Amino acid sequence: MKKSFCLAFLMLFTSACLTAQYNLKDKQATEIKAKTPIVVLSSDSTITKMMRSAFQKAWKMHATVKFMNEAAADALMQKEQNKYFKIVLGKEVASVVTKMDQYWGPDMVISNNKLGEIPKFYLYDGDKKPIHASGFPSNVVFSEVAIIESIRRLQFNIEEIVVEGNFVKEFNATKTKYMNELKTRKLYIPNEIVMDDKAMNDIKSMYKFEIEFVPQKAIDKMIMDGTKNAAYMVIVEDMVNVHVQYVCATEDSKILAHYHTMVQSQKTFTQGTKNLYLEADGFKKLMKSLK
Repeated sequence: MKKSFCLAFLMLFTSACLTAQYNLKDKQATEIKAKTPIVVLSSDSTITKMMRSAFQKAWKMHATVKFMNEAAADALMQKEQNKYFKIVLGKEVASVVTKMDQYWGPDMVISNNKLGEIPKFYLYDGDKKPIHASGFPSNVVFSEVAIIESIRRLQFNIEEIVVEGNFVKEFNATKTKYMNELKTRKLYIPNEIVMDDKAMNDIKSMYKFEIEFVPQKAIDKMIMDGTKNAAYMVIVEDMVNVHVQYVCATEDSKILAHYHTMVQSQKTFTQGTKNLYLEADGFKKLMKSLK
């Protein structure tokens, strides 16, 4: 009885995580495409410089992008309603599970220590609460290429939400929607997200197509260069305690496949959400639809 209850609890919890935070609808996504984005600049001059450069290189959805501080952005949005939306760089402070019973159920204990800060881009469309968000990759240094990777996925999400109807439908549809493209691309996996040598060897043995494990900086260069016929893996804490393993195209970060987990590794218990790892079982689950 207890095990059944706990499994049901986890299913409901997963569903709640997908829907309770953001569920951008197709109508609002379409409206966003017709508006002009305002990128809210950071008070940190180094981050502001990276953001300007990244958006100028990688934001393709709109011909014009405005840059200003948040007060100026809010004033402009208030003055000229229905013409603008804003993109704000923020951080989501996350806790991690530190103790669970044998069935991973309601006896779980959440740490009081805030063990991870997850940079995200938040979309605001006139409301005080964000309507959508895009998380940064885990296990990477905050940089211009990390911004580019994140905002490319963000644009992909918006385009697919218009097609699929809302974020939840888009999230489910894109798990395998473009997966067959992997047959003609070489898959690059950053060493930094692989748990250990055993996991690396297991992943190599189960993947039927071209694959290579490389340092993250090699993938960063491919993303910056817009390398074609290649794909990369990235792990993102896209929703609270939902770790999404994405496979993306190197030239535009189009999501080719993904899956998510609610269960955290032992390393996240002690080191926080900045340390998320791809294990062989997870990779097998992700690739089971690729034949």
